Amino acid sequence: MGDDWDEAIENMILIELMSSHAVQTSGMLEQAIHIDKYLSGSWIPKLPRIEWVMDNLHDPERCYSMFRMNLEMFHKLHEVLTQTYGLKSSRKSTSLEALGIFLWMLGDCQSVRQAKERFERSLGTISRIFNKVLICVDRLAADILKPVDPTFSTMHDTLRSPRFYPYFKDCIGAIDGTHIPLIVSSNLFV
Repeated sequence: MGDDWDEAIENMILIELMSSHAVQTSGMLEQAIHIDKYLSGSWIPKLPRIEWVMDNLHDPERCYSMFRMNLEMFHKLHEVLTQTYGLKSSRKSTSLEALGIFLWMLGDCQSVRQAKERFERSLGTISRIFNKVLICVDRLAADILKPVDPTFSTMHDTLRSPRFYPYFKDCIGAIDGTHIPLIVSSNLFV
């Protein structure tokens, strides 16, 4: 029994040493992969960025799940943003990929850090892509979201009372959280 116990203890010590060495080796391997990935520029993601967007666009369920719209609406929105509102491809991403990133982030409440991991881009690149599309969507919103009453002749009942009217007589907007009724132009996406 003594020899078996000694051998078992030696094996446990050997296993412990090997696993400790494996942890150190894996740390060095991770550093080497990091260096190769970010410094040599030869890193190829599992599914390249635009291919991920296209892969999701071709599956109706995934398209709606990832971008919160169907394929036809995605392409119509892309067409309107590129032709009228200045969305352009850049050296870093195509306009289609940029719109996909933007919609994925908005539709699923994804952070810039999550998008960085998903699309394997830097935080700055993801931020620039998001802001580029946001500016174009903001221009689109200014054209298609119109108040039902463009003269703002109606006023909330609370603001008509003598108590509040003197303070808010020339104000336009949702002061008390009231939503302003809007209509979306139907001829834009036809």
